[in-house]
This record gives sequence, structure tokens and C-alpha cells, in this order.
Amino acid sequence: MSITSIRPSRRMPNLKKYFIFGSVSLILFLVLYLNQEKIPEILGIAKKAKISIIASENGAKVYAGAKYLGETPIDSQEIRAGLTNISIKGVKNSYTTSLNIIDKSENTLYRDLGINKDLNSGINIWEGTPDDKKVELFLNPENSKVTVNEKEVTLDEIAGLDEGSYKFNISSEGFRDSAFTINVRRNYKTNIDVKLAPLPNTKDVENFASYENIYAIYSNNSDVFYNSKDWLDYFLYVSKKKGFTLKSQGLIKEQFFDYFVDYDGRIFDRNGVQIETLDSIDIPESKKVGLLLRSVDKSKLNDRSFKSLLFFNSKVNLTDSITSKDEKFSAKVASLTNQNISINSPKEVLSVTTSAPVSTLPSIKVINKTVVINNEWLRVRKIPNGEEIAKVNQGETYEYISETAEGWVKIKLKNQSEGYVSKQFVTIN
Repeated sequence: MSITSIRPSRRMPNLKKYFIFGSVSLILFLVLYLNQEKIPEILGIAKKAKISIIASENGAKVYAGAKYLGETPIDSQEIRAGLTNISIKGVKNSYTTSLNIIDKSENTLYRDLGINKDLNSGINIWEGTPDDKKVELFLNPENSKVTVNEKEVTLDEIAGLDEGSYKFNISSEGFRDSAFTINVRRNYKTNIDVKLAPLPNTKDVENFASYENIYAIYSNNSDVFYNSKDWLDYFLYVSKKKGFTLKSQGLIKEQFFDYFVDYDGRIFDRNGVQIETLDSIDIPESKKVGLLLRSVDKSKLNDRSFKSLLFFNSKVNLTDSITSKDEKFSAKVASLTNQNISINSPKEVLSVTTSAPVSTLPSIKVINKTVVINNEWLRVRKIPNGEEIAKVNQGETYEYISETAEGWVKIKLKNQSEGYVSKQFVTIN
């Protein structure tokens, strides 16, 4: 009789089986999670759309989310549908927007990158899911005039447009007109977002008060003149692309000005770089100077811009464009003898010389400066950008105390308390 030995079966311990199963499951989950965007493409069920992008700067880099699409211009490139961040990155400036792109839609962006996020413009046209509006138009500025096929229309009329092709023109005072064509398709809603380009000068550039070498660059758009350095950079940017109109000569496309003076007397060279010393400027009266004037200046010269312009033209008069009511600006050029200029004010007489750099010219003292409110109303703050302590109204006059380099003016209120208002919305007399 043979004896058969019985050996225990080699069964894997439960703990080890669970570990292997869990590890495989985790690896499979990570693979699927990290590649979830590619799975619909692999299965052939991905939703895709087309996008075209034109920018003011050819060669600007374009991204859809983290995916690099290429350089502008981009023509009908296929992208994945869904909520997508579109970024256009130029050499100096960039633009980013978020669009909800739907399956098989056609989308177009025309963007002028400008000089910064405020001074740029463009048109976004993207197709969405139909709702009670066939076309929806978003405007900046909101009160812009809209014509469709050369007929002025309202936003409600635009919402009901039928299928077909339409020519749009958007216009607003102080901004460049924008013209484009859209194609309204069946089963899609057409969305249009328009931001008009502000004009760097509201009217044609012309000689200031008949001075042959000084020209007024005028603006009534606070988006433009909010910061004079940005304003100048924007003027140079637009002039380089499109030129500007000089009232006496027509369209000027080449570099015209040698220097610029802003409403606070700061001097910049032809490239927009601020001048710290005038020692390098030879024969200043032969230079062409652009004077940046805001609507709130009403073509007046304050003592700061006066001194700077005086360096370039000894005939400049502080009373230019001043009416008889402007008693605070009664200081004037009384005589011109050699290089010495006597400046008479009601209470004192000063002498300055035009041969000295602006930075070393003695201040022209204006007695009892006042601040006139130009806006319909204005907040008065305890400190710059701080807590609101009062409101002042258009046309009211307050005592001037001081001002900051950041553009705030300290005034004395009627109750003798003191606070700050934004300099861009007042006139200092």
C-alpha cells in the first residue's frame, strides 16, 4: 500500500491579492485621469470647433488653455470645444479672454494689443447655443452707435436678426470706428464683443496759439489722458501704425515731433522717454514740440507747462487762451529783452532766464491757488485712495493745499476740513 502525502495548496494570502488589485486599479485610474482629454479623441467622440485669430502684431503666440496653437495670424484652426481661455501674447503686451466654445462652431478674434490692458481694442465673435436671442452684442463704450447694413439699429433689433451675412459699423465720439461682417448660421447664436480703440487725439493736431514750433495734441477721453506717459506712448503707437492728421499739412506718417510737454510740464523726447536734464538740447527753439492738453485744461497754460514751453519758445505767453474771468491766471509776459523774461503777476514780479534747464528754473508763484471741480460730482477722500469723507460737485471751487506725484490734489472744504480728490477731474488755477 502506497502512502500519498497531502500538501497544502499554495493559495495567495488575501492581503497580497488586495494589494496587487489596488495597485493595478490606482495605476489604471491615474492613466485615465491624466489622459481624460485624449480619451474622447481616441474614441472618436471629441467635440471640436474652429478658431481664427488676427492680431495687430504678427507672430504673437496664441494659447488655448495650456495648449500652444501657434503664432498669429491663425486661420480656422481646430480646437477642443468647452470653456476655454484664449491668450494672445505679443512682445510687449498680451490679451486673454474666456470663451464657451461649442461643438462645430466657428469663432474669430481680431485684436489690437495696444500698449496696455486699458489702451487696446478688438472684436470677439463666437458662436454659442441658441436661446431667445439670435445675435447678442456687447459694447465698450456702452453708448456706441450701431449700424447694420448701413441702417442704425438698437440692441433689441440686433437680437432678432435672421440667418445671413450682415455688415456692422460701431462708432462713438472719441473712439475709432470699427467695421466688420458676421455670418449668422442656423442652430447657432452669434455673440459679438466689441471694444473700440480710443483716439489718442480727439481732433486734428494744430499749432498752439499760433506758435510755429508748438502743436496741441488734445483729448477729451479720460481713458486716454488718465496717465500722460501712457497717453504719449499710445499717441506714438497709433501714429507709427496709422499716422496722425496735422491740420495744416494733412496725414503725417513719419516721426514729426522732437519733444513733448504734458499738462504738468514734464518733458519727453521723441520716443516718449522723460527728460531729466535739458543740457543736451541744442537750439531748443528749432525743435517741434507736441503739447498734451486735456479737455479739463481748456487750452490753458499753468505755471508748470508754461515754464517748459518757454524753454522751446521765448514768446510763449501764460495768458494764451485765457478769458477775462480767469483772474488767477493774470500773470503774463510783460517784456522780452535778450534772454531775460519779466513775469508780472498782480502781487509780485519775478525774473527767469530761458537759458537754464527747466529743472533749475525758479518756480513762478501763483498766489492763492484754487481747485475747480470738472466732473458732475467727485469723491473727497481722507487719504489718496482712502476712505470717502465728502462729495463735491461740478463747478465748485476749493482752496488748493498740495498735490502728490500719484495724481491726487489736497483741497480745503467749506467746513475747513481737508481731503484728496483725483487730479484728472479738476482744474488747478
